[in-house]
Amino acid sequence: MKLQYKISLLVFGFGLVFLGGIESLSYYFTRIQHLNDVNKHLLESALNSAERVELTLEDKANVALALSNAPIISKALFRSNSFFGGMTEDERKKEIKRLNDKWIKTVDLSDPFISSYMTNPVSLFLKEHMDRNPGKYGEIFITNRYGTIIATTGKLTTLAHSHKYWWVAAFAEGDGRVFFDDRGFDASVSGYVIGVTVPIMKDGDIIGIMKCNVNMDAILLDEVQAFKLGKTGALKVTRSGGMVVREKGKAVLSTRVPGALVEEMGDRGTGTITINGLKKASIYAYAPIPITSGTPQYGFGGKGESIDHIKGNRGELWYVLLSQELSEALAPLREELRRDTFAGLFIVIIMGLLSLVIGKRVSLPVMKMEAMARRVGRGDFDVEMDVRSRDELGSLANSFNEMTRNLRETTTSVDKLSREVSERRKAEEKLRSILVAAGDGIIVASADSRIVIVNEDLCNTFGYLEEELVGRDVEMLMPEKYRKAHGDGMKRYLESGAAKVLGTRIEIEGLRKDGSVFPIEIRIEETGEAEREKKVFVAAIRDISDRKQNEEKLKRYASNLEESNRVKDLFTDIMRHDLMNPAGVIMNSAEILYEEEDSESKRDIIRMIIDNSSQCVELIENASIYARIEHLDELEKNPIDLTALLKDIIRNFAFNLQEKDMTIIFDSGGECVANMNKMISEVFSNLISNAIKYGNKKSRIEINMSSDEGYLLLSVKDRGEGVPDGAKEKIFERFERAGVTDIKGTGLGLAIAKRIVDLHKGRIWVEDNPEGGSIFYVRIPEDGGKDYK
Repeated sequence: MKLQYKISLLVFGFGLVFLGGIESLSYYFTRIQHLNDVNKHLLESALNSAERVELTLEDKANVALALSNAPIISKALFRSNSFFGGMTEDERKKEIKRLNDKWIKTVDLSDPFISSYMTNPVSLFLKEHMDRNPGKYGEIFITNRYGTIIATTGKLTTLAHSHKYWWVAAFAEGDGRVFFDDRGFDASVSGYVIGVTVPIMKDGDIIGIMKCNVNMDAILLDEVQAFKLGKTGALKVTRSGGMVVREKGKAVLSTRVPGALVEEMGDRGTGTITINGLKKASIYAYAPIPITSGTPQYGFGGKGESIDHIKGNRGELWYVLLSQELSEALAPLREELRRDTFAGLFIVIIMGLLSLVIGKRVSLPVMKMEAMARRVGRGDFDVEMDVRSRDELGSLANSFNEMTRNLRETTTSVDKLSREVSERRKAEEKLRSILVAAGDGIIVASADSRIVIVNEDLCNTFGYLEEELVGRDVEMLMPEKYRKAHGDGMKRYLESGAAKVLGTRIEIEGLRKDGSVFPIEIRIEETGEAEREKKVFVAAIRDISDRKQNEEKLKRYASNLEESNRVKDLFTDIMRHDLMNPAGVIMNSAEILYEEEDSESKRDIIRMIIDNSSQCVELIENASIYARIEHLDELEKNPIDLTALLKDIIRNFAFNLQEKDMTIIFDSGGECVANMNKMISEVFSNLISNAIKYGNKKSRIEINMSSDEGYLLLSVKDRGEGVPDGAKEKIFERFERAGVTDIKGTGLGLAIAKRIVDLHKGRIWVEDNPEGGSIFYVRIPEDGGKDYK
């Protein structure tokens, strides 16, 4: 393009930029004032609408109060209160519970009990009021001062109501207060319901509570439809938590307002805000309905859900919310800008034509430079221009000469670029190798849930080819039940940045190409640009079908093991109860025969029966004890005076000591109280019993007990044959007796003792007695909970 045209275009372009700048500044400042006016108008309209809704609620309360003052209601309440007031508090509670239970169980509306509450004069009076106001009420019912229904227009869930939040709020500890129960959607009227709850007063005292479930659908819809503002203006009644109570063309409680608006309304004041949505921006004005925040005269609130209503209010205010699309609000201002722009554009065109004439005169010297530039364009970088002028053209010539010198120095730039392209290709190949060797299925997806990259493991796991997945929505790999949650999560992330699953391993289900569902483990990470809309998500997916099957097998094994333990315990109980009795009978009978028999040979046989029966009883008892403690993990522990316990145990062996002419020396050092289970006596008894059994006649048994750094140390020293080194560990196992065969025993005593000591987190062992025999030691934490060291 010739220079003269370039100059003309430059002037024309500058004119356009200047015109654009002026128009932009004008539009910016005018736009601010215009938006202020729009916000002010919307806010005034929102305040007026909020006032109308509040007056409507107050009117509903006044109607309910007027209805509750009917003499027929006061008389019925007086009779009911007198009946229940004549009872004691305990009698009254029992009677109300009896009536409430009967009410719940009776479903036939024609039953005389139910009919007495729904067809009495008061209920007929309430129904007549409802008939005069068709479609405005769900139910109306009245309770006495004790919360029990005396009349109702419909069969409610319960008869007793004094425990319910709305009843307590209206009773107000006897002061009385109107309470609006924001119930949400009520199935009885198929619409939005407010439960207007009013106290019924007599001489300053509450004699009852009346609740009118008022259908607010038509009332709120009239307010919504009455608002007119252009094509996009809209009025909504919302809760402060964002749930829309009523709006045009939508079901009640079916939509929510933007999260940014919820934060604004959380301050419980009036205001305006402009929010940029995904497709359009809108202006919002919001004003709270004061009565819904609670006043000394009126309370407002509700409960999330119950059997007869859903999406109730959980302590949120009501707001009137007005909105208009920003584009429509700015339409008048843009029309004015369009007119000003056309006028300025005409002036710029005139300036462009004048510059065309001027440019033709100043472009002649540049023509001389053109030939030199062509030579440079053909690769001849050795040319230089002859600089003669000192104006801008001279500067241009100097710059041209400098450029040719730089070109000569940088002819290698193409080779450098080629090397960079080669290195990038190698990096891409390395990334693909990493994805192949990852061991898990890898999927890379964009912020709009489109699949960008998958590896071979993922394709094999889900049964697809790579070209069947790339470019498709990731939801094709999810069962239907997960897709909505995924969509909601992505939307929440794009709006607020909140993400629940990023960086954590979760277990869900995947959907294969053949339609089969299988368990997977997935970990998702984000990467890419700082803007959330440009983020890239990388997910590692692993098929855990085998692991789930193994977990199920483990559960079945645990269940079978538990049943096996139960059968073992049952067998132990049977053995103890069903074998102990006959063995005891045999032993007792043999002892009687022994005393009455004169023949020495027969007495020896009877003594053998007695000894073997005694051993049988001991075996049954020890087996029962061992089975009972074998599978325990811990024992209940309480403070026990071990000195007193040992003295009692020693006294119990007085006869055995006398038979072998043995003595016991017990050195306790005074009272010793430790935190242990009473089964510790089995340990002490077994050690003393063994010392007597295996000790020599006329020998001495020494028992010492001391405390050492929080541990109890007990030693039992006998003077018997001792325990061989090879048996010192085995004797604490079941049915091991260290090779002694002439002493009768079961072989379970020391196994029981070791198990009880283990449950006390202690240790039991045996050492040789230098004086002959053995020394058995027991070391147990005195506090019962300290691990043995």
